[in-house]
Amino acid sequence: MRPNQSRTRSTFATSTMAQLVELEKVHVRPTTIMHWQLRDLVSCGTRPGTVYCTYEDQTLAYDTARGTSERVQQLGYEPTCMNVGHGYVASGGANSQLDVSDLRDGQRLFHADICDNENNSVTFGKSPNGEVVLLVTNNDEKVRIYSVPRMKRLHTIVCPVPINYAALSPDGTHLVCVGDSPDTYLFRVGDTCTRVGTFRECEDAGMSCCWNPHGSKFAAASQDGTLCVWEFNEGTAHLVAKFKTEKEACRAVKWSSAPIDLLLYTEHRDRFHVVDGRTFDISQTITLPHNSHISGACFDKEGTRIYVGMEDGIVEYRINSAIIRGFPSGSII
Repeated sequence: MRPNQSRTRSTFATSTMAQLVELEKVHVRPTTIMHWQLRDLVSCGTRPGTVYCTYEDQTLAYDTARGTSERVQQLGYEPTCMNVGHGYVASGGANSQLDVSDLRDGQRLFHADICDNENNSVTFGKSPNGEVVLLVTNNDEKVRIYSVPRMKRLHTIVCPVPINYAALSPDGTHLVCVGDSPDTYLFRVGDTCTRVGTFRECEDAGMSCCWNPHGSKFAAASQDGTLCVWEFNEGTAHLVAKFKTEKEACRAVKWSSAPIDLLLYTEHRDRFHVVDGRTFDISQTITLPHNSHISGACFDKEGTRIYVGMEDGIVEYRINSAIIRGFPSGSII
């Protein structure tokens, strides 16, 4: 199949502003940013009220109810990326370091340099057979996919540019990634990995990407402040929404679990945005309580909270479920 080439220019979406989230609390839990562009260093696992973040050369589990931190990884380097998923935590470093641990028993599953270049992102997913997998992107223009906990390398995807982020579809059959070009790449994942789409809707490097919980849409955020969303169906995709920040670069994009279906994207500092991920016509722009660089953001697994990391703390926001229940389509049951 020849890769689908999409390079149309589309108008930006307009949306009605609403109070989708409300400030709950500012936690005095500093976080560390190692790389000026890579800002995906805050993550939520399955433990309610627990937020994972990086601080210096450690990965910490922060208990928002007690205000206490527990070290879950001692790395020996300041990570450029970190993520939690399916009971595991992974961190990557500027010199290709990769550390993976089991959060249930603390066992270190992997600790090695995987090449000779910088790791830009680590994300978890599941293959079609239910096996947990880890995606690692690197400046050497590759996406590596490992089985977890075996840490056997399953695939190495070679891309045209250094890759900053990759995300696996919920059913494990497709992968989307972005890197040091305006293109968003779509791959079909099976016994081999085949590029089936290339999409361009921005003017600068891609910084982050994600799928919605149904696997019917994916989003990509770019250095020029553009956020794009594509509808995905049977291996092809078309643009359905496009947003632009006023002046700052986009750094991270996350989709909440169903049935909340909110889309979140952060700026380089001070602000983040929340959008109705079904119709894209309702949104909110949130300014942090004080000026700060943003280290990352995540939804909790219950879909009730958003956590945004700053250099001097973590801000907790409560999702306004009453407003979301009034959305015109896909309302909460």
